[in-house]
Amino acid sequence: MQANAFDPPEGSLRRSVGRGAVITAFAQSVRVATQIVSVIVLSRLLSPQDFGVVAMCAPVLAFIALFQDFGLTQATVQKSGIKHEEVNYLFWVNVAVSALLACVLAGAAPLVAAFYGEPRVSGLVAALGLQIIAYGLGAQHLALLTRRMQFARLAIIDVASASAGLAVSIAWTFIDRSYWALFAGTLTAAVLPTLCYWANSRWRPSLPRKVDGISELINFGAGITGFNFANFFARNLDNVL
Repeated sequence: MQANAFDPPEGSLRRSVGRGAVITAFAQSVRVATQIVSVIVLSRLLSPQDFGVVAMCAPVLAFIALFQDFGLTQATVQKSGIKHEEVNYLFWVNVAVSALLACVLAGAAPLVAAFYGEPRVSGLVAALGLQIIAYGLGAQHLALLTRRMQFARLAIIDVASASAGLAVSIAWTFIDRSYWALFAGTLTAAVLPTLCYWANSRWRPSLPRKVDGISELINFGAGITGFNFANFFARNLDNVL
């Protein structure tokens, strides 16, 4: 693909940004409403202990999530005249980092369970690696859709994924009323967006190869990751304790 295929469509930038802000705000409102409904419905179907097991995993997943993107989504969005070779390289970096983080989660799962004194946490922490991998596979497609200001599509995907996640969690309770119903919903809400990003983006990855000047984008992403890392403990230490 040519570089200009990644650029926003011609037209009023101000109008596109303004419309995107309205659409994004509406989508976030619907998503919050969906989350409220989710808590109300699932709290009647599952026990407080089930929610507690999932809550124990939340700080670990939040910490790992700092590195899953490595700031490369933002790097793609902000780069002027980005090329296929650069996006392709970043795609494979995202995939590799996500796979590595999933392995780290699997290895750390027994330690997390021992820390909380809750054996059920181990299997759930390991399984959460699937969400990390799903995100890594769609990170660059999300970046390209954002770069092209496809805010309406992204809003629809966001709302649909949240709704589908709720539906799957509720359906799962009829099979197994446990914390795995919550996991099934969150996994659905992670996998479905990636599938939709691929379906709505014309870009497809190719075999990885070294690209000259790619270190500029990697360094940009590393800077964002470092900033997020510095703020993590202030925001999540209370959840760990």
